[in-house]
This record gives sequence, C-alpha cells and structure tokens, in this order.
Amino acid sequence: MVNKPKLVDVNSYIVYYGNNNLDILSKYDLIIIESKAYTKENIMYLKKKNCIVISYISIIEANHWDKNLKLLDKNDFLLKNNEKQKNTTFNTYLMNISSINWKNILTKKISYIFDYLNFDGLFLDTVGILENTNFTQENKYSLLIETAEFINSIKYRYPQKILIQNNGYLELYHYTKNFIDSICFENLYMLKKNKFEYNYINTMISNILTEKRILPLMLLDKKTCVKYKATYKKVMKIIKANNVLLYISPNEYLEIY
Repeated sequence: MVNKPKLVDVNSYIVYYGNNNLDILSKYDLIIIESKAYTKENIMYLKKKNCIVISYISIIEANHWDKNLKLLDKNDFLLKNNEKQKNTTFNTYLMNISSINWKNILTKKISYIFDYLNFDGLFLDTVGILENTNFTQENKYSLLIETAEFINSIKYRYPQKILIQNNGYLELYHYTKNFIDSICFENLYMLKKNKFEYNYINTMISNILTEKRILPLMLLDKKTCVKYKATYKKVMKIIKANNVLLYISPNEYLEIY
C-alpha cells in the first residue's frame, strides 16, 4: 500500500484553476488544481518534485454546461417550488447529494482522478453552500448528513488519499471532522460584521492546531481583500494568532504569481 502524503510537512500551498505553469507550481508543497487541465504525466512530474497534488471537485454545485446534467432527472437537483435551485453568483445548479444518480457521477469522477490520474487527494468544494442557503432545518440536516456520509465513503474507499474540505465550517465540519485531513476557510466575507463568527473561527482553528490532526488553510482572492478591507484585516489577525497557512490568489485562482 502506498504511504499517505504527510500534511504536517506542508509549509506552502497554492490554488490554481488555470493550466500549464508546472515549474511555478512545483515550488509549492501542496498544489490544488483542476484535474481536467492536466495529464497523468503532468501529475507524475509534480509528484516527483515532492509536491502533494490535490484535485478540485465540486460536490454540491454543477456548471450549466456540464455534459453530465443531461444524464440527470429533475429530482437529482435541489428544488424549491418545484424549480431547480441555482447559485446565481456563479450560475451553477445546486445538486441533490441524496440522489443516487448524482453520487454515481461524482464517484466516477473520483475514480478517474485517483485510479487513472493518480492525484494525492481531493479539494471538496461547494459543500459550504449548504450552510448559506435557505433550507428548512429538516432539509438542511438531511443534506449535511448525506454529504458527510458521501465524504466518509470516499475515505473508506481511498484511505490513503487526502481529503480537504472547503468551507462548511459552521455545521458540516462537526459531521466530517473524523473523515477529512484538512479544512480550508475561503473568502470569509461574513466576518465584516459578524463578531461571533470571527471568535468562533479563531477558536476553532486554535483547537484544530492543538489537536494536530487536521490542517487548517486560509484562502483569499486579491479582489476580495481589496473589496472587503475590514474582513481582510480580521482574517490576518486570525492567521497571525494561529500561524495558519495562507494563499492569496491574484485573480480568482485563474492566474499565478
């Protein structure tokens, strides 16, 4: 059995959803990229440079141009008043993680990422929207449990792979913390006016670091930092207080320094 890469040795990381730039990427210990943008040989090259290479995957949202959508029925989407729900910010559909069809599509993607491309792990994105969308308490609880069970199924099938959860730190984390290896706090807009959440995140990160089992990451976009200066200052206070790994993207993860 292949040994699991050690996150304890990570001192730098990058999130990049563009393509190419292998030599720049290879300077980071932990790399989060789009699997569609790179070949098996690219991944092997980065791993030979002692990089931990993680593939992005969206768990709850799907782009309107995703060819897999034509394989799905209406009930495979999250519905409100019998209409498909969307994240209007990104024009993406919200998918029903309870759907067997959607889980099968995700499972096939994950199999390709791990069994063929040989990535070291997954960056589990869009799970945080479950905490930010107006579901009934019963529906939210059901979706959180289904998401946690799906993440657990990945860990069960691929115990030597790294799972990084992006956001979902208020509620989902309490159901997934035994299955994930890292949690990423991305673009914390709400800290601007929410003192409770600032204190909660600061304490949460401090506790995570004390337990020394899960690696916390802080992820910001430069445009967000400029737009939400008060948020940026609060995030930097958390980072300095806890010595958390930070990456600031120059342009929505599509450019690279």
